[in-house]
Amino acid sequence: MINVFWLVLILMTACSPSRPKIIQTYSQLNYTWETGWEAPQETLAVFVQVENADGLEELDGIYIIADTEDVYWKLTKETWTLITRPGENWLGSNQLLFPQKQVLPRGLYRVLVTTKAGERQSSTFNLDVVTLTEAKPVWPQVAVLGSDLLVGRAPPSYALWFYGLEGTLLHQMVLDAPSIPLEQIQTHPSVNRRATRAYLYWYNEREGYGLFLGPFPLVE
Repeated sequence: MINVFWLVLILMTACSPSRPKIIQTYSQLNYTWETGWEAPQETLAVFVQVENADGLEELDGIYIIADTEDVYWKLTKETWTLITRPGENWLGSNQLLFPQKQVLPRGLYRVLVTTKAGERQSSTFNLDVVTLTEAKPVWPQVAVLGSDLLVGRAPPSYALWFYGLEGTLLHQMVLDAPSIPLEQIQTHPSVNRRATRAYLYWYNEREGYGLFLGPFPLVE
């Protein structure tokens, strides 16, 4: 005869919802200048590597919280970006803006992952990068001239991200030259002549921030 205590325990365990597990947290401050903006802004990229035994579809939300300013962002399935690698699932966003376009709060942030069943897990990170005003970055200039994509005031090494009409990221190239033939871009197998615009990205290792600007049309 099965002991009633063990039977109840087995049933409770079988029905108990899984608690999400944060493996690691990635954060980076970027200075972003979108085409059409009057001035660049600070944006925050935050991604968490998450595991959940009940499946990612049971995750409810990701909260990024700056307690010092009583500010938070909530990401859901409709707003987070999912990056899948072999054995890894990363959820987050690279375009978190502070309300009223102010400087992002410095100091300690909390990341909270919740499930539909009410389970949760948290992690923290610290943001202590210099402000955009203090950094005074030199912004590259990107334009199409003839059959080439030219980058003026190009950093020693930078990346170009190419997107299609639907906003899909098609390909990324790391370059150390101030120009690249458009034909080389469009004939890449991942692009297959579908690229319509590009963004430039550069990471300042010494200061710990990224520059992100665009989009730039791939036609004159």
